[in-house]
Amino acid sequence: MTLNVTKVDLAEGESIVNILQNCESFKSVYYNVQDKFVNVEYVDPPDLVFVYTKNDPFSYLENKSKAKDLYMPVSGRIWDIYYDLENSPKLVNEEAFEGGWIAEVKLSNSSELNSLMTKTAYDQMISDLAE
Repeated sequence: MTLNVTKVDLAEGESIVNILQNCESFKSVYYNVQDKFVNVEYVDPPDLVFVYTKNDPFSYLENKSKAKDLYMPVSGRIWDIYYDLENSPKLVNEEAFEGGWIAEVKLSNSSELNSLMTKTAYDQMISDLAE
């Protein structure tokens, strides 16, 4: 099942993509816009039911040469974790919008969604990068 992207949070050319569900929760997906962090070998799962605030580190990825912290794009409680990433961390790169989601988060403050990029603006940015 392909996830429907509606909002995107960008940081240094990379993105946490937020797939909204009823404006109450989202699934967090790591997608590297510029393909600089590939071959993920480990995904540190966030703490289940832990409440994070916007910009808190909630997970990290590792490959052979470095680690990459992931930050919360909005405040919320970790509701579900995709445990299959423990045994198949490459799904983060290979199936970011299908089976590679990291966590589902229940929003604490839905007004924080207003600070995120829309899917249309994200698609335009990707198009501009390709030119």
